[in-house]
Amino acid sequence: MPTEITPSSSDPALATYDSPIGRLTLAARGGSLVGLWVVGQLFFGCPVDIDEAVVGSAFDLTSPDSRDSVRAEAGWDEADARALRAVASWLDGYFAGEAPIPATVPLAPAGTDFQRRVWEAMDAIPYGATRTYGQIVAQLRGAGIPASAQSVGGAVGRNPLLLIRPCHRVVAAGAPGGYAAGGDVKAWLLAHEDANELATQVLLAQDGGALAQPADREKNDIQPMLDVRLFRNTVFTGAITANLISMMVDVGFIYFASQHLQLVSGLPPMYAGMLLIPGTLATIIAGLVIARVAVHFHPAQVVSFGLALNAAAFAVLAFLGAHHDVVIILIFIVLGTGIGIAQTISNDLMLSSVPPRKAGAASAISETSYETGAVLGTVIIGGMLTAVYRANVVVPDGLDETLADHAHETLGGAVSVASHVGGEQANQLLSSAFAAFDSGVVLSSAFSAVLMGVMAVISYLMIRKAPREMKPAEH
Repeated sequence: MPTEITPSSSDPALATYDSPIGRLTLAARGGSLVGLWVVGQLFFGCPVDIDEAVVGSAFDLTSPDSRDSVRAEAGWDEADARALRAVASWLDGYFAGEAPIPATVPLAPAGTDFQRRVWEAMDAIPYGATRTYGQIVAQLRGAGIPASAQSVGGAVGRNPLLLIRPCHRVVAAGAPGGYAAGGDVKAWLLAHEDANELATQVLLAQDGGALAQPADREKNDIQPMLDVRLFRNTVFTGAITANLISMMVDVGFIYFASQHLQLVSGLPPMYAGMLLIPGTLATIIAGLVIARVAVHFHPAQVVSFGLALNAAAFAVLAFLGAHHDVVIILIFIVLGTGIGIAQTISNDLMLSSVPPRKAGAASAISETSYETGAVLGTVIIGGMLTAVYRANVVVPDGLDETLADHAHETLGGAVSVASHVGGEQANQLLSSAFAAFDSGVVLSSAFSAVLMGVMAVISYLMIRKAPREMKPAEH
């Protein structure tokens, strides 16, 4: 149950927070929260006597980066600033689907004794559950407090602490019931908390039984195919993005490494594949080792280090070029090590940063990120390599137009044409094709190095909010 303090009479400190249900107004006084309302709701500002027109000049706490510096500008008391920051952090967790505990926020709402008893009953409703007005009436009567559905409904509607005190979880028997912020907001909140059957009832009541638009249906569905609300969690999003980009550059490397080993070096496919085994083993070994070593470092440091290692590998390849097979093999070993380090930790972060009930959705998004990264690696890095090849390859004069076009398309086409024509023309074509292909490798490697370097910084900034000791992802 949230900690409740007797409110003082001084003017409250005001702040705003932009949320998925609209702009929220936060009011703190005496180091405690005295009000939390959404713009446009009934009883806005009551009982603190705050006008919506005054809220326009309040400080915005939506961005976590703004919370430490805003106190001096706003002139807040330190205790009020601490309370507002705590509420903003609680809202971050709530809208990220983390079911935060209200007890972390000190509360001091003004209300009658009866209202307070009703609000205490609301506090006891768990996340993702609902209670009817009748159940609260029975609970109060059992404690010797006279109550009716009408009196309970009035107290619920006068709740000055939206979300923190979950009046949206109080429903009518077999119907959603009213809500001070509107039925659409109540529908969103119940669906957000996966309140199962009740969420369905509310959504059907809101839409009149009609099918919602696909985007709205995915946003409000109790079990959406793609739960986009998870992306509000910066740790989850940072881990997913790190995996996607890692897979993208890994597939891009394999795209040109396999061609170099088979077409430039002339190795049979099986031998070319065997030369790439050490890099794959490096990924496995790095993942096993980092699982034990990572406990001594923050997850953001580990993931960023793995991505930075990938960036260094590509930078070396861009500098040396793909002239020797041993360079390709060593680069792939370093690349595999970096991927094993980064993805082992980021995979754990993806599951440990979301509530257990969202683990299935998080796992599905994770798998999709791998598939998307593989496609992007082929399209972007492979397309870049092919474009540079076509721009630089010089086809010898005297070739048939059809053969010349075939040689100009890809390195494989040039090797095929060279084997067909033979002689000096074949030597000239292969020399130009190999040089053009190497130019493509250099450019695509430079691009991958920069991309991974930037991603190392971004992932660190996004994942640094994760706890140093991650919770085991036992879902």
